[in-house]
Amino acid sequence: YTPHTPWSTPSDSFRTDLFDATAIACCRMYQTNKEIWSGLSKNTHEGLGSPARIVPATLILFGGQVLPFLLLAASSFLSRVQFALACAAAICALLPRIVGARRFQQSYTTIILHPVGVLGLLTLQWMGLLRWLGDKPVRWKGRAYPTTPASAV
Repeated sequence: YTPHTPWSTPSDSFRTDLFDATAIACCRMYQTNKEIWSGLSKNTHEGLGSPARIVPATLILFGGQVLPFLLLAASSFLSRVQFALACAAAICALLPRIVGARRFQQSYTTIILHPVGVLGLLTLQWMGLLRWLGDKPVRWKGRAYPTTPASAV
C-alpha cells in the first residue's frame, strides 16, 4: 500500500465541499484600506497576477465585468443592437452579484460598485506582477517576504 498525497489522490478520496457557514461564523479580515491592499496583494503572484494568468484573467474580467458598463455609459454612440447586447452583458455580469448580495445581506451599493471593484482587483493584480518582476518583497503585517527573482523565471 502506498499512501496518496492530497495532490495525487484518486478523485474519490479526500473530497472537499463548499458550504455557507454564515449562521455559525463570521470573519473581519481587514480594518483599513491599507490593510486590504497589503493583505490581498501578498498573494497576487500566486493568483491572477502570475505572468501566465494575468492577460487572460484581465481580458475575461475587464471584458465581462467592466466593458459592458463602459459601453452603456457611451450608449449615445451605440446602435440599438449594440445597446441591447451591452444591456444583456451588464445583466449577466450583475446577476450573480445581485444574488450574492441578497443571500448574504450585503448592501445593494456593492452591486452598483461591482465594476469599480473589478477594476480595483485588476489594478491589484497588475501591481503585484510589476512588484514581482521588479523583485520587490511583499510587505504584510510588518514583515517582508522575498520574491523569486525575475531573472530566475
